[in-house]
Amino acid sequence: MKFNIQKQEYPLPSNITDADVRLVQKFAKNLNNTALVKSVFIDRTKLGDKKFLPVVVLIDDVSHHLTKNDIERYLKKVRTAINKTSEKLHVETLKFSKFWELAKNKEPNFIEMLRETVVAEDQGFVQPMKMLLAQGRIRPSREATWTYYIRTKSTLKNSRAHLMQASLDLYWACIDAGHAVLMKLGELPPKPSQVATLLEEKLVKTKKLEKKYPEIMRKFYKLSRGILHKQITSIKGEEFDAYLKDANDFIRRMKSFLTL
Repeated sequence: MKFNIQKQEYPLPSNITDADVRLVQKFAKNLNNTALVKSVFIDRTKLGDKKFLPVVVLIDDVSHHLTKNDIERYLKKVRTAINKTSEKLHVETLKFSKFWELAKNKEPNFIEMLRETVVAEDQGFVQPMKMLLAQGRIRPSREATWTYYIRTKSTLKNSRAHLMQASLDLYWACIDAGHAVLMKLGELPPKPSQVATLLEEKLVKTKKLEKKYPEIMRKFYKLSRGILHKQITSIKGEEFDAYLKDANDFIRRMKSFLTL
């Protein structure tokens, strides 16, 4: 099996160098010409800080019925090729049947991967697809675009849940700060419901603390009960901003007692 070495007709992306391409070509050669391998390419969609180089190996599971032994031999060759080439390579395997399914359905993630791919070695599978994409002859299907749009409902729901959880985190931050001050005063950490009352008894009555801080604590305790008992089902962004401001104020004031 011989690869067609890809000559770059266009300048390489700024975060991929000629040395990277040569490294991946060397890896492909070190695979020992296994008949399963049809293409080896760099997936730029998974490229991070260049500490690792994400490589995808396309294998033919259509012309060949892959047995367990076939897969084990292939994986052994991949590990050997990595050892001979560079530990910088992070190698994933993509079956041709899956590749074709993604291409047929024109999944947006696949389109992005195909667009960003830098082909190092190919037997006429991936590079022609890239050329078709560049010519505008591969477009996401209507079904695929609606599939992605439908996901927005759950994503928006998750964003609301994140705001609820973030508000609970502010509550616990205030509880911890209040506990720390009361412990310094020699009190055992009380139940969360008692923190505001103890702050009043130990500090407000002695005029060492302003009345608004136990009130902030009570507000956060009431908020936490509402969220946990599902009486509060959503929190607006401006509400969270107000909670964040109060929490920062409360925590800074508690810190002033700890640094005395």
